[in-house]
Amino acid sequence: MSALFLRIFPTAPWRVTLLGFAVALASLRADPVISEFMASNTVTLPDQDQAFSDWIEIHNPDGVPVNLAGWYLTDSATNKTRWQFPAVTLPAGGYLVVFASNKNRRDPAAELHTNFGLAAEGEYLGLIRPDGVTVASEYAPTYPAQLNDIAYGRLSGAGAATEGVYFPSPTPGATNNPNGAVALASTVRFSRPPGPFSAPFALELTGAGPGQHIRFVAVPPSTAGSLAPEPTATSPRYTAPLPISSGTLIRAAVFSDDLKIRGLSSIAQYFQLGLTGPDSLANFTSRLPVLVIEQHGYGGLDKEDEVRPAWLFGFGAATTGTTFGVPPEFVSPIFMNVRGSSSAVFPKKSYTFDLVNDLRNGTARSLFGSKPFEEWALVGPWRYDPSFIRNSLIYALSNRIGRWAPRTQPVEVFLNANGFPLDQTAYVGVYVLTDKVELHPDRVAIARTPSNATGATEITGGYLLKIDQPDADEYSWKSPRGLDADSLSSVIVASPKADRLSTAQRNYIRGYVQEMEDALLADQASGWRTRTYLDYLDRSSWVDHHILNTFAANPDAFERSAYFHKPQGGKIIAGPVWDMDRAVGSYEDERSYRHDLWQGLGAVEVWNFGWWGILATDPEFMQDWVDRWQTLRQGVFSDATLTGMADQLAADIGPAAAARDAARWVDNVSGFGGTYAGEIAHIKGWLKLRADWIDGQFTAPPQVTASANGLVLDPVAGTQIAYTLDGS
Repeated sequence: MSALFLRIFPTAPWRVTLLGFAVALASLRADPVISEFMASNTVTLPDQDQAFSDWIEIHNPDGVPVNLAGWYLTDSATNKTRWQFPAVTLPAGGYLVVFASNKNRRDPAAELHTNFGLAAEGEYLGLIRPDGVTVASEYAPTYPAQLNDIAYGRLSGAGAATEGVYFPSPTPGATNNPNGAVALASTVRFSRPPGPFSAPFALELTGAGPGQHIRFVAVPPSTAGSLAPEPTATSPRYTAPLPISSGTLIRAAVFSDDLKIRGLSSIAQYFQLGLTGPDSLANFTSRLPVLVIEQHGYGGLDKEDEVRPAWLFGFGAATTGTTFGVPPEFVSPIFMNVRGSSSAVFPKKSYTFDLVNDLRNGTARSLFGSKPFEEWALVGPWRYDPSFIRNSLIYALSNRIGRWAPRTQPVEVFLNANGFPLDQTAYVGVYVLTDKVELHPDRVAIARTPSNATGATEITGGYLLKIDQPDADEYSWKSPRGLDADSLSSVIVASPKADRLSTAQRNYIRGYVQEMEDALLADQASGWRTRTYLDYLDRSSWVDHHILNTFAANPDAFERSAYFHKPQGGKIIAGPVWDMDRAVGSYEDERSYRHDLWQGLGAVEVWNFGWWGILATDPEFMQDWVDRWQTLRQGVFSDATLTGMADQLAADIGPAAAARDAARWVDNVSGFGGTYAGEIAHIKGWLKLRADWIDGQFTAPPQVTASANGLVLDPVAGTQIAYTLDGS
């Protein structure tokens, strides 16, 4: 350890000497630095609003604390005073996370948020001293393009690799992990984008700079493992173009020549088109978008299987030429599994899939022009719905009356399970690409409850609830009156999952639901002199949800796939509707076949089941129900609108795609003449008959006409009219 000796003069110059020493000592202190940041945060670090905002980590490498009051963060090299820090102290060796969220929050005792966000494609980022000019730390002229949930920053003590490092395992608010860091290097570029090929080709890999080379892993279609292992220092070194003659998965990364550092891996999937023989796709064309699921030799999926990796290729509707004559609109690795309960054993299975990036992290993206999401459902209508439109029809009705329901896109699907050249034998029919029911600003639009929250306000929401048979990862319970005693279903918290629910959250939401039930029973016992239950549930949503399920004659209404949601500090809202394939007069399900019964034999009794049966004894609920129904019949539920919607949905699919599905699934044909046209005609007729029958169960509203003297009210025979003039 070196010693410092000071000579103190007894005259005035000592003041100057000590002052100069203090200035010199300050100049030796290390400035804070931007040590890590994330410009595409989708699942890594939520802020206090449970939003996944961009974030910036500031590190104080010095041995003494630093007060950041007056310092600046900016994303502009020409505007260095973009956002100013409040008086917040960064401890010696400490870290501070600031969210780059555009929310502009500067309370030093709370979470900090800048008034700008970060561009994933790359931009300037700087930490500026209080003079508004001097740069303490920066990424200039711009940082490179960023990947979802991969951080970027500095790694101390790594020699030449200290600046410009990706962190696949981010550590916001803590020391950057050298074992999880990869040096920034040009990522591997493939000479051909992922997708189909018809003739063998040579694949070139580029992107290595001076002192670097590329190593790769090539997985043939006979090998299960759709995302392929990461290249390592012992993987083959790329020296010449790679011959591709069959379905192949390539994963490659740049390595330094000394093998001490490496870049992020790039990955591409190529599948061969079968363009010869009786099952050739040379002339395949569809008016629908087409999805190809390439499992790369994994084989088929069953419900009991684990989630499996695969690749998803999306081809737009063929307006001219053939479907596979153009490159895919999108390509993505996915994780997928079989969805559904009874439908999981159907020959034509339905699936859930999550989009991921090259590093197997979830990533949101647009599919066929949709808003970007990570999680999707791919529903395969079979037997109970050979029209393919029952779900789409009821979901569209719900959206039209102002109640969010999943949006749908019909597609044709090829599932290549065995890695052979893709041909007609991989065709699995007409499917419906569907929003997954989840808490999201563009889906069920309530804020997520913070994970394992305990605060009095935080635990009040948001929750996605449902009545169904619970999965192992869901918290559930039996409600004394919400379900029939012999029901196999439970009340379930669908989101958050059980491992993210604190004891306080579990106690709160279970207690809230029970209080709602108790209030319903007490109000009913009072003869509806009180309606305390309105403190717990949003009645208008419950009316709409009941109308949608009852009109559709959903045989499993309110007992299976029956969703509810509760926002923070709010009441329980019914919905969204889900799973209507057995509804709307299904030939194969007698519980919904009849249009002239509230429910068929064996179906849920819509006016007596659980909480709904209690609500139906409230005259005000019933009056709201009738008023809403009769209002909807003047617009969205009119005969012309209902049949027009069915016609349009069927026209979107078209007879050619329906015929291909019928040829693939011989049991998936209409019971009405065995034709697609016969099935659609039945649905249109059933909708009109059903609506007319419901009309007949209630007193019709009076006819209102205008005259020179005012409005003329013409009541139905045998009824009287009551009215108000003040809107009450």
